[in-house]
Amino acid sequence: MVSAELSRLGIDIQEETNRGALALISGAGAYVVHGRFNPEATLAIFNDAIEEAHTRGYTGFRAAAEMSWALQCEDGGESLIVYEALLKTLFATCRATGLCLYDRERMPLAIINGALATHPFVGAQGSYTKNPSYDATVTHMAAIDVAKDVGYTLAQLRRPPAE
Repeated sequence: MVSAELSRLGIDIQEETNRGALALISGAGAYVVHGRFNPEATLAIFNDAIEEAHTRGYTGFRAAAEMSWALQCEDGGESLIVYEALLKTLFATCRATGLCLYDRERMPLAIINGALATHPFVGAQGSYTKNPSYDATVTHMAAIDVAKDVGYTLAQLRRPPAE
């Protein structure tokens, strides 16, 4: 699906892949290291990829990931929120941008709330803004308010800004 959309936009997938500007990797291929998801190991690989991009002369690094792959991992939800908390520190210190896509139909409420707590910006239906649910102190699932109403939070994000 991603390849088709990039091609539709006029991007030559093969050319961009050959020159190292594009890599399309499955969720498990990007996040599962040595047979399991380890947030610290995955973060180190991500950091290395960002450094490699800069070494090769690219001025930035962008990544987009659909996060449902974590549901297939042992302790995937907890590990995912730990990873997101670690990742925000990496992104705050380098020229990198990440887009984490969470499917509200597939992900348990606790994971969605964890994602909201660990992302300083959030989007819904193509609109992005500062995240009112962001909490820089969240580092694991135990710190998440699992009773929080995700529907209400997302509805608030879709409201026009007050003048």
